Amino acid sequence: MLLAVYGWSGLRPLRVPLLLIVLVLPIWNLLQLPLRDISTAITHFILQLTDIPLLMDGYRVTVPGGNFVIEEACSGLGFLLIGLFIATCFIKINELSGWRRTGYVLFAVSLALLANWLRIIIIILVGNETQMQHPIVTDHLSFGWLVYVITLVPLILG
Repeated sequence: MLLAVYGWSGLRPLRVPLLLIVLVLPIWNLLQLPLRDISTAITHFILQLTDIPLLMDGYRVTVPGGNFVIEEACSGLGFLLIGLFIATCFIKINELSGWRRTGYVLFAVSLALLANWLRIIIIILVGNETQMQHPIVTDHLSFGWLVYVITLVPLILG
């Protein structure tokens, strides 16, 4: 509708606010399953590098200390969208262009995915070591955001 009213040239000054609005729309949920699959594969790969006996059955991870399920909410989609939101704001504020803009977006996406993978792996390792008794096993959402905030430091310092 905006395109019909303003045309391409009229929307040009509004492209960043419109992009930010698009990032918060619930249209991105279709990315949850592929991101969940990637998170599961990365988790499996990293955990195989440890000496912990491991059984992967779909999204279910069984280690001697307990059982875990990598749910759709573990996809990292929230981290990814927040990273893109911050990257968009940073690019606009600092007037980045060309390859610097692309590089910054890729950096934001990489940090978001890395933070999610770290969160899942740490929760499984800690849960295994503590027989599922550590608080981050039950409150893994808060722990996940803490991990993500820490990984945001290099993104914000840019």
